[in-house]
Amino acid sequence: MVKTLPALLILVLTGLSGAFSHTLSQTDTEFWFVAPEVWAGHGDFPILLRFATFDEAAVITVEQPANPNFPTQTLNVDANSIYSLDLTTWLSQIENKPANSILNFGFHITSNSPITAYYEVNRYNNPDIFTLKGSNALGLDFIVPFQMFLNNGYTQSTSSFDIVATEDGTVVTITPQKPIIGHPANVTFSITLNEGQTWSGRATSVSADQHPSGTTVTSNKPIAITMSDDSVNGTPYGGCADIMGDQIVPVNLLGTEYIAIKGNLNGPDKVFIVTTEPGTTVSVNGNLETTLPAASSMYTHTLTEPSAYYTTNHPVYVLHLTGFGCEIGGALLPPIVCTGSQEVAFVRSTSEFIGLKILVPSGGEGDFTFNGNTTNIMADDFSNVPGTEGLWKFANITATSFVPTLQASRLTNSTSNFHLGIIHGGASSGTRYGYFSNYAAQAYVIEVSDNTLCEGQELDLAANTLIGASYNWTGPNGFTGQGNPFGFGEVDTTNVGEYIVSGFVGSCPIENDTLDLFVYPIPEQPAIFGDLWLCEGDELTLSTDTLEAVTYQWMGPSGSLPNSSTVVVEATTVEDSGNYSLSINDNGCFSPVSNYSVSIVESMSAQIDSDSLVACAGESVLVQSLNNSSSLLTWLDPFGNNLGNEMGFALINSQTDETGWYQLTGIADGCALGPDSVWIEIIAQPEITSLTAPPVCIGNEAVLTATTNIPDCSFIWYNADGDSIGSGNPLLIENASIDDIQTYACLAEFWTCSSSIEMVPLDVVAQLQLSITNVAGNEVNEISLCSGEGFTINAEGASEIDWQWNIPGGNTSSSNEWSESNAQESASGWYTLNGYIGNCPMLSDSVYVTILPTPEIPDISALDPMCEGSNLSLTATTNLGASIIWNQDFWGTWEGLNWEIMDIPLEGEGMYSAYALINGCASASSSEYLEVVPLPEIELNDFGTVTVFRCPEGYAVMHLPEYDPAYSTSWTFTDVDGNTIDFESGSMIETNEDGIYHVILETGLPCNLEASGTFEVEMIACEMIIPNIFSPNKDGHNDSFYIPYLSYFPGSTCSIFNRWGNVVYESSNFGNSAGWEPTIEEAAEGTYYYVILINRDSDILLIEDQFGAREISGAGPVQFTGSLTLVR
Repeated sequence: MVKTLPALLILVLTGLSGAFSHTLSQTDTEFWFVAPEVWAGHGDFPILLRFATFDEAAVITVEQPANPNFPTQTLNVDANSIYSLDLTTWLSQIENKPANSILNFGFHITSNSPITAYYEVNRYNNPDIFTLKGSNALGLDFIVPFQMFLNNGYTQSTSSFDIVATEDGTVVTITPQKPIIGHPANVTFSITLNEGQTWSGRATSVSADQHPSGTTVTSNKPIAITMSDDSVNGTPYGGCADIMGDQIVPVNLLGTEYIAIKGNLNGPDKVFIVTTEPGTTVSVNGNLETTLPAASSMYTHTLTEPSAYYTTNHPVYVLHLTGFGCEIGGALLPPIVCTGSQEVAFVRSTSEFIGLKILVPSGGEGDFTFNGNTTNIMADDFSNVPGTEGLWKFANITATSFVPTLQASRLTNSTSNFHLGIIHGGASSGTRYGYFSNYAAQAYVIEVSDNTLCEGQELDLAANTLIGASYNWTGPNGFTGQGNPFGFGEVDTTNVGEYIVSGFVGSCPIENDTLDLFVYPIPEQPAIFGDLWLCEGDELTLSTDTLEAVTYQWMGPSGSLPNSSTVVVEATTVEDSGNYSLSINDNGCFSPVSNYSVSIVESMSAQIDSDSLVACAGESVLVQSLNNSSSLLTWLDPFGNNLGNEMGFALINSQTDETGWYQLTGIADGCALGPDSVWIEIIAQPEITSLTAPPVCIGNEAVLTATTNIPDCSFIWYNADGDSIGSGNPLLIENASIDDIQTYACLAEFWTCSSSIEMVPLDVVAQLQLSITNVAGNEVNEISLCSGEGFTINAEGASEIDWQWNIPGGNTSSSNEWSESNAQESASGWYTLNGYIGNCPMLSDSVYVTILPTPEIPDISALDPMCEGSNLSLTATTNLGASIIWNQDFWGTWEGLNWEIMDIPLEGEGMYSAYALINGCASASSSEYLEVVPLPEIELNDFGTVTVFRCPEGYAVMHLPEYDPAYSTSWTFTDVDGNTIDFESGSMIETNEDGIYHVILETGLPCNLEASGTFEVEMIACEMIIPNIFSPNKDGHNDSFYIPYLSYFPGSTCSIFNRWGNVVYESSNFGNSAGWEPTIEEAAEGTYYYVILINRDSDILLIEDQFGAREISGAGPVQFTGSLTLVR
């Protein structure tokens, strides 16, 4: 299909009729656009969207898909007309700011016919136009071009590129060439946009060399990009500041040949060429200027001549900076090869200067028409473009005198496609500059009104007319043809398929278009089946053979009928009589019409002589028909039973179950009579089914009520004497007394029927006194008890009384007693006993019950284990100011919130319980168990350093001076170098290392007793001499019998015997004693005998005694015996 392009703001492109249709400038039916932010300080409004239609009227819709706050605009625009939509009201929702933010400001514009569209900032001192290029603006791969010659005039108006997404889930990848807000240069990043969402990349500097030209933008789904350079400072041209910008095209629409026509600046123009591939060569007017090594590189050409011709070996963007005076403008130049338009229409916005820049292939310069005039633009206005060898012509025409203001203008060429640029504005106000011709190649559009034909119809293949184009047609079965249009002739089903038109304009290929052709056979004439004659009200059914994928076109006397092989007319009337026709439509191909005539006979109704009848049960009922006697009649009862075919029927001895609708039907003139009905109601004889006279309280109103088998009866009441005392139901007797106790009679009547008389007695009830008693049967007036206790009260009175207790808290009971098993304070109050006989109240009784509060269970302080002899403090809390009663097996009972017990013995261990008591009401008990830990039998004390010796290769044994198992022990060892480590535990330890051994003894909680001491272990020589003589004469020499170094073996024993075997000395720790030094009284001179046990483990002993010196090895204690001489 044809690819069409959008138009710029001030050029309104209208459709061409005849040969120029579909060969216009940038047109389309769908556009996407995002407006750049323009700094308000230099002027950013008004803003407008401009639209132009062609030879068809258009309905244009303008919306922001991602912004529900923007009101959708629907515009109805006439053919060959223009429309300006002022958007200033919504400026804050349109300009794409702030930068580096995902916003919802993208425009989506659709039309039901081709249009051109452009966006305009119409500020008097800062104007510009942005061409909307339709589908040509959409792509997946862009490189954004910027001018890098002039600075921006304000820090608030740096250059920017703005992106809009056309689909949800669009991932856009950006690599800025210069720093932009939020992102450094040459660092790739991605954003994700949904349909209609936008994003703005804005330079961080006003400097020209920091404009982000060459920035690459790619996406996974189509996007559109707007380039904007706000308030560009035209210092070299005189110091003005103006905006320049354009909607750019993707890389795939770029070319390699461009022409620039110089404008009217106070100095040379600038042309900026931005590469898309590395190694791009740039030639100007046929002369090689440079080779750019990388993609996104820029070559800047200073244009001083009237025009220049640019060629490259790879596609490039070409951005032209021009203007007039000091006001600059800019536009993206279109490639010239195989592009352009045959007609361009535009609008001059102001009365200021306007110039036309025209490019046309050589030979077409004399074929221009402006608004129908062939003299405004002449062949001699054109010059050769340098470097093109005369193949291209250009003209730079001052058109101020002949272009009307605010009216449509049209420029056409009858032989060639051309490009038109407009420069428009004032030398000190602002410049509008842009190209409005087609940026893309031409394309065919097949113009066949219907691609679905019937066999035998004629087909003409036609497409849009393109000047100088060839038309080559191909299709199914090897079909080929040339020309436009091409007469194909009659078609049949073998011609179904795809037809393609292709060709060239000169050497430029034209984009193909295709036609899918469908051909269907003409259906055979259908047969109609159905009834020819019906009675009115019958259902008419007509049918034909069922076929697949066709439309059935039925017509009847009342119009068209449903599309179906079978049609039904329900409940026919005489108006349904007449002709019925049918044609089969197979994809627009119609069969011959079939016709079918149907007659409908008008209906009649049966008639009964009465609408309704009423009779009493047992009576007879007669019913007659008013119809002609020639009719065949049928009478039906309410249950559908046939009552006969006579002119009438009778109900003899009628009963109520015969009540209902009786129907008369029949046949007259071959058609069923419409039914008629009569309602016959058989009234039942009234019967009093119940007669009630509830007992009434004396002095109250008595009520006598009758119930009958049928409603709406009337009643007559009689007393016991047979006198009539009233009518109606119920019968009321006011202020009943004992005299009203009698039997009453009642008669019921309905219509003319009467019931039998029924009788009912009436009782009048007197009041009785009630009593409340306790379980002992005694009447009580008040009851008092503690909360949690129970009580029972009983109702006393006549046995037929219905009881009702009213209990505090709104409770009630119908029992003859009330019990509380766990009474609480809320149950305090009046307990009232009421009673009723029937609905007659008795005289009530009441009792006041007081529920005294029971205190809460005491909260006892927790009891931790205590040491024997400690002081115990017990504390309990409760509510109500109650007292606390304590109890313990050993101590007995104590009253008070606190209980102090001094010097607690072991017998004080056990459970301590307490309960609260107030006003005789006791709480439940709470309890805590106390553990009393006994004191050790031996209370250990600290002891000083004890030196323990050991033999070489032997162990020192350290025994605590005293010990109790209630203590735990922990030892530390400090060696001769001062290093301390944890050692062992226990009351006795052994070691073969010299040093300081410190022991700590602790009972732990709760007694928390502690003692400590120190042992010093030293190694000594262990040769021991057991003497065999000593002299205890106090001369300081050899006064006692002892063994040196035996102290290294604590626990060693010694026993000495006289010659008669009697013990004269004993020691259980002989090594730590002073030895045996008896007085004269204790021992005389002579010979004694010793037994010594050395308490060793595995030490090697060197012993010298009366038997000589020897070494003792092995393990365990060693015993020595021998004789000893005592001399004085």
